[in-house]
Amino acid sequence: MIAIIAILAAMLLPALSKARDKARSISCTSIMKQMGTASVMYTGDNHDWWPPVNTLPDNWTWCNMDAYRSYLGVPLVAVTGNYNFPKNMLCPNSRGSRASGTWGSITLSYGVCYSGLNTGTWVAPGFHLTEITRPSERLSYTDSLDRLLWSWNALSGNGYIILGGEDLVPAGKGTVAYRHNDCINAVFFDGHVEPLHYRRLLTDSAVRTPRAK
Repeated sequence: MIAIIAILAAMLLPALSKARDKARSISCTSIMKQMGTASVMYTGDNHDWWPPVNTLPDNWTWCNMDAYRSYLGVPLVAVTGNYNFPKNMLCPNSRGSRASGTWGSITLSYGVCYSGLNTGTWVAPGFHLTEITRPSERLSYTDSLDRLLWSWNALSGNGYIILGGEDLVPAGKGTVAYRHNDCINAVFFDGHVEPLHYRRLLTDSAVRTPRAK
């Protein structure tokens, strides 16, 4: 009898694990849809400027800007701390969601594409929608382990897969986190969300280059 139970458990555990991962991915997608909607609303109220990526000298960025947080319904920076969000606004598969307490770091959950903005001085506030010729084909936010993204290749350098995944990749290295069965969830400039496999990001640079024609 014990042997039969053990066999049944061994058969059921993979299915349960797959169902749990699917539920977490759906939760992540829902959060990112909120981010997309908030960004579109922010843009409509700010002369078609997408939430800022990074600006100096004030160092405003999308996740520590109270104006953007208000569209998301996230508490002010003074309440949570500079890069913290409520844990129910972080990907359930992310390192950020496993922090103790009420808040977790958004920089260990989601980040933003900034291709074409880094001029060396970071004076550009972000992307203007008139620059994005194909908003439904150009991504903005994705699953990540940094707030600004440049390490897209999962199989080299600081890549998510080659270094062993969520808990083994060093934070703050621009790493895109393929934490959903080798996929990311991504918010596009029209506000919609879709999953992208790491192979797509290897072969299609335009999808992660907002100003690409």
